Amino acid sequence: MLEIVSSKGALELAPNEEIAWEEIFHVVNQNADLKSWRFNLPKSAKNKVQLAHFIDIDARRLAEISLEVEVLLFGQEWSRGPLFFLDENESTWEVSFAGKMGYLLQRLSNLSLRQFTYPDANPVNIYDHALTINTQANSDYIFAPVDLPSLQGDIWWPAQINSVVVDDNGNLDRFVEFWRHFEADEWSDSTEYQEFDQVRFNKYYYEALAGTLAGQSPDSHPAKWQQLIQGSIKRYNPMVPFLKVFKILQHIATEKSFSLSGELMENSEIQQLVFFNTVSLNTMEENVPGTVLPNTQIEYQRHLPDIEAVQLLRELALLFNQRIDFSNNDNTLRFIPRGDSLKSPIGHSLRDKVIRLEVIHREKRTYHLQYSYSQSDAELASASWAGSLEGIESEQGSETLSSSFSTLAMRYGFNEVDPAWREYPGDSRMDANYPGLWWRPVSSLSLNADVPQQFLLWRKFHYYLAGTWDNDPELPQVSSDLNFNNFEGYNQTLLWKGSGGLHEVYWKEFLYTLSLAKVLRVYFLLDGQSWNRAQLLNRQSLREWICLLELVKLNIRQIDDAVIAEAQVLKL
Repeated sequence: MLEIVSSKGALELAPNEEIAWEEIFHVVNQNADLKSWRFNLPKSAKNKVQLAHFIDIDARRLAEISLEVEVLLFGQEWSRGPLFFLDENESTWEVSFAGKMGYLLQRLSNLSLRQFTYPDANPVNIYDHALTINTQANSDYIFAPVDLPSLQGDIWWPAQINSVVVDDNGNLDRFVEFWRHFEADEWSDSTEYQEFDQVRFNKYYYEALAGTLAGQSPDSHPAKWQQLIQGSIKRYNPMVPFLKVFKILQHIATEKSFSLSGELMENSEIQQLVFFNTVSLNTMEENVPGTVLPNTQIEYQRHLPDIEAVQLLRELALLFNQRIDFSNNDNTLRFIPRGDSLKSPIGHSLRDKVIRLEVIHREKRTYHLQYSYSQSDAELASASWAGSLEGIESEQGSETLSSSFSTLAMRYGFNEVDPAWREYPGDSRMDANYPGLWWRPVSSLSLNADVPQQFLLWRKFHYYLAGTWDNDPELPQVSSDLNFNNFEGYNQTLLWKGSGGLHEVYWKEFLYTLSLAKVLRVYFLLDGQSWNRAQLLNRQSLREWICLLELVKLNIRQIDDAVIAEAQVLKL
């Protein structure tokens, strides 16, 4: 018997209204935890009476109306949650039910990350603020260098956001020095140049002292050219905050009156996950020498990807192999490792209810793991980088699990910066205050590009790996891997492959166990004595085997006393 009970009593189903119920338990899919079911409620006299207090039946249809209900199978609670009224006609209401997760969906209401309220900051001096906020363990965001080659304009432009340099005393300083910046087109052997024309030739810049004929280069006709050593002063240091992912989730949870719990909330490394973006707080015009930017507002929404909060939850669950669970009893969303199910207690309530069991020979539980990364980003990585943005390949015929969130490749060295450059002969070399000898992420995005779906890990302050540095200054670090002086014992990366990678830490053992399992189709009798809903998430004893339920499907009417349920299970 199927019953749908509201606070005012049971709702009627049409006598022959058969609901195709499908309960998902352990299907590895980013959408599985948020499934919902649709069916019809008749506009019977009893239902109209029951719902009269809840909705004006004669009123115009309203969107997003919901009623809290309990779904009973043979007198036992199968699930509870909001029943959504989606549409109606003369004889029925079309409704949707998503169980406990419906409470969460109801609260988040298809809202994007940018539609929530955040504590936007208004620092007096953005540079001083960046230095201070990086030392605060509980901060909502951080600042750290990421290479952005699209910024480069000459042979030594630093091409970074959040550039961090060291002053003459070895102290941290976020003001870039008075670096000269040149801009000119490459010299062309087919062009005749006029006096004062400027060109870039063999990585240096020249100005024509007189008119030249085609093919007269600074090398072949040095008397017609002079090398430029002083360009216009540009001191631009784009400041871009990287918001911490779980701090954003906590703000959302607080606004919607629920809490967060589970393995990911207790993992100190994963709590330092940040959103990458290139949306700058300041412009080149503002960043003239000596300028301090007062009252620069950090508006969180500008630095977040334009995605729904529910999608972010799905992506986190996929990357870190978690199951999402929501309890309305304590208003808590929990991240539960899928691997926990392999160590769960063994239930026996279905053992003697099996009617038929068969092997699904073509079914297997092997997976390709990947994310949608930018090939342009990958091509900017240093040749010596041992990492990869590629996923984990499994055997032929495996299902592909793909996240829309990826990470960045890593870069090392001076790249387009000339480490030997000096403005004047007595000056320090460029590498005295540029973090070239340091692994850092690199992005192909331009400044102020649309916020991508990319994560990085905040690694706090670390020493350079090499180079001659006065007083060995520590500098802030974000990364996708473990390429830095790892004194604090970090163990995890955002790459699929390698030691500490997503596969190694979160997926490998779980997928190995699944790959050895056989997929079975089981038919069993479901009545009031054959099951306990809370125990169906645990391992089950079916005949002589230990199994894990993936999903249970049944077609049930209000008048049924028992049904034959079809289950897809893994024989472990």
